[in-house]
Amino acid sequence: MKNIDIIFEKNPDLNNIIITVSASQMDEQISLLIDLIKKSGGNDLFVQDSSGRIHRITEDRIIRIQADNKSLLVSTMDGDFRLRKSMQEAENMLKSSMFLKISRFEIVNLQKVKNFDFTISGTLRIEFEDGSFTWASRRFIPIIKQRLSERNEKR
Repeated sequence: MKNIDIIFEKNPDLNNIIITVSASQMDEQISLLIDLIKKSGGNDLFVQDSSGRIHRITEDRIIRIQADNKSLLVSTMDGDFRLRKSMQEAENMLKSSMFLKISRFEIVNLQKVKNFDFTISGTLRIEFEDGSFTWASRRFIPIIKQRLSERNEKR
């Protein structure tokens, strides 16, 4: 196991926290450290169940978020909940690296996607780990392909 030195640099011009991991090469320890940092930086969402009770859920439990009338339907590993925010507000709250907007009305958690199926007709079917699936908007497919290729390049 390598030693880890942590350096804090104060920068009043920044609104977000920037974490840089420097090492001679990428290895399992660094990969685990990056995953740990990513998970710790997530936002918790306060959602409502069907009986009106409020629950706190972490981003890593979210499968997808869909617009549904005047609220959002948040599908999680524990069931479906309501979020009284706009799609834009929800999108801003979520970690952008983990989530992808696939239409004007839906955001998916890339870590919960089991399979992307690009069909011959040019549509995109997205299957999730829980067996559910959705379709991406044709207009968003070029953006999705670009994001997936960028993600593969980072690996």
